[in-house]
Amino acid sequence: MGVVHIGLKMSGDELWRKVESIARATLARAAFGRSGARFYEGGSAVFEDGGGIIIRNSGYIIIDGDITGAGEFDWTGPWKLSGPGQVTAPTTEWSGDIELTGDLNVVDAGRIKVGSSLVLNPSGNNGRVEFANGAQVFTDGSSIQVYLGNGVCQVSNAEAKLQVGGTSFRVQSGQIYASGMDTMNATEVPGGFVGAIVNFSGQIFRLV
Repeated sequence: MGVVHIGLKMSGDELWRKVESIARATLARAAFGRSGARFYEGGSAVFEDGGGIIIRNSGYIIIDGDITGAGEFDWTGPWKLSGPGQVTAPTTEWSGDIELTGDLNVVDAGRIKVGSSLVLNPSGNNGRVEFANGAQVFTDGSSIQVYLGNGVCQVSNAEAKLQVGGTSFRVQSGQIYASGMDTMNATEVPGGFVGAIVNFSGQIFRLV
């Protein structure tokens, strides 16, 4: 039987149960002032059933350690990340302009696609620019070439060359070469001779 203290409106057992109930009760609608609250020796705060943290009036969070989580991260306003980082995801979408003050390095044979019509591809021919119509700009190490179907324009330190199929026009320092041009009978040109190059109605022929 519990002892009833004179002046108390409950027995000692009832008082003890009340104190124990208060000690075990959650801190519903609790408030912390300047002293704050401290969790130590591995203690933690757990929010269940949709609870969370709301920081108002220019409050802040200081974290010395790691942040690990799962779910959606939604942020509105400016942000700044300093130091090395890594993003690992199947696809990352970015809407808006990006300004870089350093280098952009694409490694492991990655490509850069611009819309549906332009691709920067590092593989093959020491890298190339590919267009949707099949045209390419590439280099073979000693020259740069613009290529589309049966036509190619090739420029190196020693010469410039235009070619369509078997017809080509090649320019070197002090020299001009042409091959595969159409021919015309020398007898059709007054004063013509075999091997001469003539301009007839804007087209160049080799006399045979």
